[in-house]
Amino acid sequence: PEWLQSHRESLPPEQFEKYQEQHSVMCKICEQFEAETPTDSETTQKARFEMVLDLMQQVRPLAFCPLVLST
Repeated sequence: PEWLQSHRESLPPEQFEKYQEQHSVMCKICEQFEAETPTDSETTQKARFEMVLDLMQQVRPLAFCPLVLST
């Protein structure tokens, strides 16, 4: 995204990589929701739900969590 590219030089390399990974996983989550249709079968809905849960687990360690929330 534009913000990430414009702030690349001011971010530590490891933070930049983390933000890139966050963006990538969030794009995959959005793709799953955008692929939804009213005619999806229950099997398809369940598979999509499982995929979104898996992706959310992938993004969790990449996300900033204030110390107050993690204790």
